Amino acid sequence: MPLLMGCSMAQSQRMTQSPTLRQAVGDTGGDIPLYSLHRIRRLMAKQPPAVNEQLRTWLTQSLIAANLEYKEDTENDWSCLTSNNLVGAFETTNATISDAIDGIKDLPNEHSSLRGKLLEKLHTGREANVLIMKQWFSDNFDSLRYDMSSKIPYPIVLQLRRNLGKWIAGASNPFDQDIEEMILDVAKQEGLHTDNPEEAWKRMGGKLARRKEE
Repeated sequence: MPLLMGCSMAQSQRMTQSPTLRQAVGDTGGDIPLYSLHRIRRLMAKQPPAVNEQLRTWLTQSLIAANLEYKEDTENDWSCLTSNNLVGAFETTNATISDAIDGIKDLPNEHSSLRGKLLEKLHTGREANVLIMKQWFSDNFDSLRYDMSSKIPYPIVLQLRRNLGKWIAGASNPFDQDIEEMILDVAKQEGLHTDNPEEAWKRMGGKLARRKEE
């Protein structure tokens, strides 16, 4: 019995030391911590996207809320954002801008007939400004990355960057791909042939660290 207990404890320790990819990262590629909230805020103050201050404020508020959501979901006290967090923050910002436009009601009576055309023009401007802010993340991608001490394989980082470009170009959410499927796809692109996503992650230079909620 002591021997069996010892074997069981050793196996448990190995499981604790070697979390699965889902335990370490999440269910999708978009769950990988990628952006530093601190770096975003510093660079936005120093080199902001070319939109007005109110739009930048709304975006910053959405990013802060997304980071709080990340902390609640993972119980990791990290000032970071995942790609999914970024998508959610922009959805919130876009909705905030849209509500502000639709809430315009104080037009003089003589211009009330023009309200529809004005709102259409403002919504066109909203779409253009949201695109500018999205593009800012692509242009400054390397400067905004969260320091994960090389736990994320660089080929995965590059894939997430490519997916960022697809999202900016109009894809709904290219980060929603199953994490294991994504890792194996990237590994294949790198010439690594394995059916084990954890092995692929490590062979590409990554490390697996158990998240706190596990």
